[in-house]
Amino acid sequence: MPKTLIDALKDGIHSNLTDPEKQELDPVIKQFEDLMRQVGEAKEGDVVVLDMHTPQVKILFNDKTLGELSHPDLTPALLKIWLGKKPAQESLKRPCWDCLEPTRLGALHG
Repeated sequence: MPKTLIDALKDGIHSNLTDPEKQELDPVIKQFEDLMRQVGEAKEGDVVVLDMHTPQVKILFNDKTLGELSHPDLTPALLKIWLGKKPAQESLKRPCWDCLEPTRLGALHG
């Protein structure tokens, strides 16, 4: 069975956070997952936007706002889905790392 969008995002978050980070972020991650469940099954051409302005994260699906979440550590946790040690999709990691300044890598890679 193919992995759903919410499954991929959950795996990406949980694979890249330490146990203390998971514990700290658990309530806001559950809120994030609840908002993403509203998407249901994403189809080709659907667009999910995570507008990240620490500490706010605005979630949009096909230009419709699903909600906003606030936690100072949420944006770095979400970035780890793609830029962490175990990215949800390895092919996205290399191009993204090339865009970042070396001084910021430590903050994202934790």
